[in-house]
Amino acid sequence: MRLYHRNGSGHWWVRVGRKTRKSTGTADRGQAEEFARILEERLWRQRKLGDRAAISWNEAGTRWLTDSARRRTRDRWFLKWLKEEIGEYTVSAVADPEVLDELRKNGLSEGWCTRR
Repeated sequence: MRLYHRNGSGHWWVRVGRKTRKSTGTADRGQAEEFARILEERLWRQRKLGDRAAISWNEAGTRWLTDSARRRTRDRWFLKWLKEEIGEYTVSAVADPEVLDELRKNGLSEGWCTRR
């Protein structure tokens, strides 16, 4: 795990392995180290254990959109809204019934329809 600063960025960045580079989104070194540790653990679980629950919601949404030949215009709009709500949480964290109820309430408060 390596933390570093990029030119023109006040945030810490993390490098895990050869391919993974991400902004930690914080200028605080302690928070950046925690972010890097959690990221490293999640990547290890994906590689070594095949733990699909360790995949972030954003990554799962991106895969969903790229694996289909359809345009998925509504899906893109919905996933953009969800990204703002849940972002980097793992899929397993979002699948909790209490979290889903909270997301449903937030959607209804923004005028979403309850029809299925």
